[in-house]
Amino acid sequence: MSVEVEFSRAHRFVWVSFALLSIFLLGGLGYHFTPIIEGEAQVLTWAEWQVTQAVRQYTAELQRLQRDADRLAELLNRPPDPVRAQLEAENLTQELADGEPALQHPRELLLEAALTIQDWAVGVAERKVAVNALKQVVTALENAQPEE
Repeated sequence: MSVEVEFSRAHRFVWVSFALLSIFLLGGLGYHFTPIIEGEAQVLTWAEWQVTQAVRQYTAELQRLQRDADRLAELLNRPPDPVRAQLEAENLTQELADGEPALQHPRELLLEAALTIQDWAVGVAERKVAVNALKQVVTALENAQPEE
């Protein structure tokens, strides 16, 4: 008993097209995920890949914390608005529940600043106290910047 497999021109065209498309897709994935260090593509070990991923997550969270601090600064530069301040504090409380352990201190300071700005907006705290709380956040975020 023998099995013969014949490919017509149409089948060959489909297989060749599939192979070329696969090569281009894999090349695109490699280009996107291969880190470039000092102008050269680097092949990473598993440990180096994990460090690279951790640095990306750290940087992304740090940028998010900076955007949150900017939103708090905008609140502080407007006339007191208790509702907006309360919503912002609630959103930050949920958003800052977890994250990179290395950014725990800036997250805590950001949450404290949000609550202090909320207190300022309702008239419980002075503006100077809220400004100082936000300055502490900015300092902590500047200190958390990775060395290049």
